Amino acid sequence: MRGELAILPVIAVGLAGAAVAAFAHQGSADVATQQAIETVLNPHQLEAMLLDTTEPIAKGNGPAATSATCKPGTKGAKLNPWNCTVVYGPKVRLAYRIEVAPTGSWAGADRAGTGTVHGCCLLGVASKSQKISGT
Repeated sequence: MRGELAILPVIAVGLAGAAVAAFAHQGSADVATQQAIETVLNPHQLEAMLLDTTEPIAKGNGPAATSATCKPGTKGAKLNPWNCTVVYGPKVRLAYRIEVAPTGSWAGADRAGTGTVHGCCLLGVASKSQKISGT
């Protein structure tokens, strides 16, 4: 009976060690998942989505976009804020400042704040310097 009681502390220490190891492994999995989410966007992805917009006018929708050009900012993996110029129809050119959320949704407004654009979901691509592990 005394020998059986002596082994209980050893078992308790072993179980505590196993719990710590499992928790530590979960933390590294969360880091790998976060790295996979934080991807760098390509300007062509946002430009393609802007080509699906129509000119924002007071009474409904105006002409469809005929061209879009975007330049990334410098903040974070989503490279916010984006400066995009969209041409609608033959004459209207609007400049938008666009923010991309971590989820990939995006929204922006022209400089006057009267025209807005939004959409979902930009996924991006991993940057060359980024390491993504699936451990």
